[in-house]
Order: sequence, then C-alpha cells, then structure tokens
Amino acid sequence: MALTLQDLYNLLPQKAAQHIRDIGTYVNTLSKRQDGLEASTLTKAEANALYSPKVIQQHLQANGTAPLNLTNLPGSSATPASGAVTHTSGALTANDPVFGNGGGDAKVGTRSGNTTEVATVNGALTPGHFLTTDASGNIIDGGTTPSSFSTQNVVTGSRSTGTVFQNTAAKTMYVNVALRMNTGAASVTADTDASNPPTTTVASGDNTSSASTWVISLNFMVLPGNFYEVNIVGGTLTLIASWVEWI
Repeated sequence: MALTLQDLYNLLPQKAAQHIRDIGTYVNTLSKRQDGLEASTLTKAEANALYSPKVIQQHLQANGTAPLNLTNLPGSSATPASGAVTHTSGALTANDPVFGNGGGDAKVGTRSGNTTEVATVNGALTPGHFLTTDASGNIIDGGTTPSSFSTQNVVTGSRSTGTVFQNTAAKTMYVNVALRMNTGAASVTADTDASNPPTTTVASGDNTSSASTWVISLNFMVLPGNFYEVNIVGGTLTLIASWVEWI
C-alpha cells in the first residue's frame, strides 16, 4: 500500500494545514527512488521513514518556519510542547477523574461514589476529626466527633437556677442537675433552644407530697451555641445538690 501526500495530511495535526504545500514539495524531493519513481509509489513503510516528524521538523526549522507539535505522529519522540497533554496510562473511562502523571502525561483515577460532583477543601483537615461544610459548600474540619463526650465538668459552685447559660463548645453538651427542694408542692423545668432566654422545656419534675425535703434530677442536652436555663416554677429551692456537664 502506497502512502500519498493526502495520507500525510491526514496524519498531521490540524494546525499544520498551512504548511502542507511546503512539506509536500520537500518530501517529494527527498523520496526520489533510485529507479526514478515519485513518492506516490513508495510503500507505507518507506514513506513513513521519509515523512517522519524528525525529517519534517528539520525542514521547517531550516526554512525559518515555527516547529509543529508532532508529538502524536507515528515515530515521534519529541517532548510535548508547553501546555500539551498526552495520555499513556489506561483508558479514559467515562466519568472517572483525570490526574497528572508526570511531565505532560495524564492518568485516570477512581471515584468513591457514583456522581461527577467534585468537593473542595477549605483549610487544613485533622485526622480523626469529622468533616462538615462551610457556607460556600467547601469541606472543612469539624473538630472531634460530636457524638462522643470527652470532658466531664462539675460546675455546681458556678451554676444557679434562673440564670441563662450558653453551650459555647462546637459539639452537643449533656447536663445533669440534682436539686433539693423544700417541703410541699414544687415544680422545676430545664429549658434550652437558640433563644436567649430559652423557652423550650426539655425536662421537668414536680412533687405533691408533704415530705420535708425531696430531690429531683433533670437530664437534658444542649446543642452547640444554644442557651439553657433551669427554673423553679413552684416551691422553694433548698440547694443545688450537683450540676455536672459533659462535652
């Protein structure tokens, strides 16, 4: 099978079309056989050797023409031009991500799920912390796992009923309060929400007996940033037996 100038044209990058007449004249001169036949009668192997990227590049440079990017032509060993990308590592599977593979080469990676949406990270991530997102949708470090309590604080001496406190931690707080009430009917509540003062009752206790004293224990959780308050609705508080908070 003979390789014609049209075959050469089809092999060249599209941007080389402007040089095709110049190249054709040159390679026809080079490819004269000893028996006087023109290039159109050469075999494909013979023509490939004559029309190699190296030969064409030499001609273009000798005539003051900017070299072409012939990286992808058969037999080429040229280094990719600035900005050019090649691919030699596996098939470009649909929807799989593409990564740099050194130099001007690319390679295909894998996905953990089944979408093509890419997540971006804002700031440093710490191993063992959970992940959350910011207002722009970026993944950010969310601190330690919110469901695990790592610190127990006995705050009996610094807490009082009828006073609003706030959970300033980045995770949920668990609170236990034990109150000793005076004789007769009494009622207590624990309120917590995002308002200051909070108005949502999440725990309560009451007593209708005539016992001289009695103790009620309130247990509740406070979300990050929310406010909380323990109130005496009826009766008289004797003392706060204990007030413990876990975060």
